[in-house]
Formats: sequence, C-alpha cells, structure tokens
Amino acid sequence: MSDSDRRKVADGVRQNYVWFHDLIRNRAASGHAGFTKLWTSKTSVRAELTVQWYAENEQNLRTALGI
Repeated sequence: MSDSDRRKVADGVRQNYVWFHDLIRNRAASGHAGFTKLWTSKTSVRAELTVQWYAENEQNLRTALGI
C-alpha cells in the first residue's frame, strides 16, 4: 500500500466513526425510538470516548500504518 493510501485508511477510519457517531446522536435527538434507546444506554459514553481516542491517537494510527 502506498503512503497516500495508508493516510486514507487512517483518515477514513476516523471519519467513518465520527459520521456514524453523529448519525446516531442526531437521530436520537430527533426522537427516533431505536436510536434513542441505543444513545441513552452506555453506548453514548463509549462513543464519546472513542471519538476522543481517535482525536488523541491519530498520530499513533498513522505510525502503526507506517506513515
């Protein structure tokens, strides 16, 4: 894999998680029953911690991918 492609993987993993996190949070805020149940469980806390982890460890992910 080229350096450019490895960069895309690191960015894509974070962006995908943030997108899904926002989708669930926004649907819960708009009153969707299934997403509300998911968001009000321990999932919201874990999701917020994961978003924070990705932000704090972006360079570690890049290093692990050799970039």
